[in-house]
Amino acid sequence: MWDIQPFYDLKLIAIIGLVLTGLAVLQMIQEHKIKKSRRYYSTLILRIMLIIAVLFILINPVKIAPLPESKHQKLVVLLDQSASMATTDTDIKLDSRFKTACKLLSNPEVHDSLESEFTMIYKTFDRNVTNFNPGTLNTKAPDGLGTNLNNALLQAISELDNTRDNAGILLISDGRWTKEKPFSATQMALAREIPIWTLCIGKKVDRQDVWLSTPAEEMLAFSNDKVILNAVIHQTGYPKKGFKLDLLKDGKIIDSKSVMPDSNKIIKAGFKVTAPQKGEHCYTFRVPSQPGEAYTQNNSQTVYLRVVGEKVKILLVEGQPHWDTKFLVQTLKQHPRVDLTAVYRLGSNRYSAVVSKQGKFKRKTSNLFPETKKEMFEYDILILGRECETFISKKFEDIITAFVSKQGGGLVFSRGKPYSSKFYALAKLEPVIWGNSMQQNVNIMFPESALYHPVFRNIFTSQAPDKWVEQMPELSGIRQTKGKKPLAHTLITTRPGPDNAEQTILMAYQRYGQGKSVTLNMNGMWQWAFQLQKDKTNTLQFERFWMSLLRWLLEETDFLPGTDISLRSAKRYYTDEQKIRLAIMTRGLPSETYLPRLTVQGEDFNQSIEPIKKKPNLYTAIIGPLAPGTYDIVLNNNIGAPETITTKINIVPPGIEFRNLSANPEIMEHIAKTTNARTLSANDIVKLPKIVHKWKIAQQMTTQKKDIWDHWALLAIMLAFMGIEWFLRRKKGLL
Repeated sequence: MWDIQPFYDLKLIAIIGLVLTGLAVLQMIQEHKIKKSRRYYSTLILRIMLIIAVLFILINPVKIAPLPESKHQKLVVLLDQSASMATTDTDIKLDSRFKTACKLLSNPEVHDSLESEFTMIYKTFDRNVTNFNPGTLNTKAPDGLGTNLNNALLQAISELDNTRDNAGILLISDGRWTKEKPFSATQMALAREIPIWTLCIGKKVDRQDVWLSTPAEEMLAFSNDKVILNAVIHQTGYPKKGFKLDLLKDGKIIDSKSVMPDSNKIIKAGFKVTAPQKGEHCYTFRVPSQPGEAYTQNNSQTVYLRVVGEKVKILLVEGQPHWDTKFLVQTLKQHPRVDLTAVYRLGSNRYSAVVSKQGKFKRKTSNLFPETKKEMFEYDILILGRECETFISKKFEDIITAFVSKQGGGLVFSRGKPYSSKFYALAKLEPVIWGNSMQQNVNIMFPESALYHPVFRNIFTSQAPDKWVEQMPELSGIRQTKGKKPLAHTLITTRPGPDNAEQTILMAYQRYGQGKSVTLNMNGMWQWAFQLQKDKTNTLQFERFWMSLLRWLLEETDFLPGTDISLRSAKRYYTDEQKIRLAIMTRGLPSETYLPRLTVQGEDFNQSIEPIKKKPNLYTAIIGPLAPGTYDIVLNNNIGAPETITTKINIVPPGIEFRNLSANPEIMEHIAKTTNARTLSANDIVKLPKIVHKWKIAQQMTTQKKDIWDHWALLAIMLAFMGIEWFLRRKKGLL
């Protein structure tokens, strides 16, 4: 067979030929003018022959010859062995998807057809890829807890030679994947001209499942406090069905309730518990298994309650006494877990202080504001009122900054802007940017993104946030804000006015080093301390708000009150594929003498880990992956407090494999089309050798092409024409 594959468009090649011919004729005319008696047709003919040779090269004629086909082209069979393949929704009754695929591959006609034409490579995959022998299919079960389809395809591609002598990959799956879309593998297959033939097994499945989640994996509380533990029940396939929700502690049910889903098929429920003594306590939410439920291992969820048994040391500083400050001091000094030092400035060199410890308090007339880092670092939380620049001179700027950023202290600006004009020492720590004007009689509003923030966890318990807001008295003396700092978060704002003026920020926070700073731009909060007439159960909101705020400040800090050492896991729940990442932090301890000892303990498991020192106050450790179960991470300290820290982690199998059991033919078709292959039916498998052959013909992979002009003879002829033309012109005196 012959064909042409021109280097340029044929019209352009024709134009080039005409131009060159015209130039040759023009040259002949010029030569005739020199030698008027004769016309030189012989040189013109030679030039036209050269032009024809050039055009011949540009047209690029090729010879097409068939390639001998190998009888042993490689074909990789990828069989999905993940748990979703155990679904029984195929045309063969009572057979799972996996068993249907096994019967197909074990069919003698299919087996002989493939083995006679191809060199077969068989692999099963879930999260990992393994080789298998077709004769052992009856010993395998679809029990993989994840599907890494992209990795399986990449490994199959690596088995094939980087040549065109491959039949490709036969992918047999339901198309469900749980980790990494298979798109990078299909692009590599396309680049290497490897077709991926796909056979999708399964249909759409109406799934039934119930699973639990919690707003937070851990919470912090003061011992003997009343704490609300919240859970969310998600369900599909059980419309308008109620569920029983149990709360367990140490494996025993301590409370239960019956709950009904809302219009979004979601149930939010909570239990009120009394926080035990200090330490870490484990509470588990559980919903009993339901009839026909696809996956029951996600019917429980654990939340860890970290209890502060030590006193929280709070320093409150006020340069302009106000009712808000008075009510806050009364609230804090009565709390059994708070040691309070409140310092007031009454005038030039006139101070008053209230010191509350062990439930007793006394008054002093001296300025008790800390003058050294050691004194400041004795406190956990610093609350600043108005005109606090009179306490904090510039030489104490480093003390305040270190308290928040290095000591991990909580800083609260309780009554808006804490200084009268400009004061960089405090301004750099604030999460908001202040305006100049004041606003009176404003109502509060919660942005939707802030409604479920942990600060409000124990406030919105008996009624919806909008109902709660309606009962709150107006605030007075609010300073306008121009916005928030780039990394700050807004929690409360004013309601938008009729003129759509920019809303004023009433509460915002930001991280600053290891600590956090919070601005409360809310004068008049003292009115929250009175019982609300519209809802007599919603009392003492002032105390609830402040104690919730203080708990949150301590909850996310690395160090609890009275401790020098913290042990943190990156999270509480890991899958059995993930590594556990631990961090140990210290404050005020000599790094040269501190020697942490770390142990991971579980059922039939005990392993010591050597922490790696990253910084003078930071140690890290990595372990795992571990088998599913609950493990205790135990840290023993040779110096500092506490002497021993124990925290729990849970290793769970990834339940995402069971979230959706419907087959996904769309992704299987996409994989095939991307690699210029096609999807197959079960009846097509026996015909795969013919399908592959037709595909190779369509892709022009069964023939080879050779350029006809690429030969020494053509070059020799062109050189001969050029030589003869030169010789004739010289002989006739035209040079």
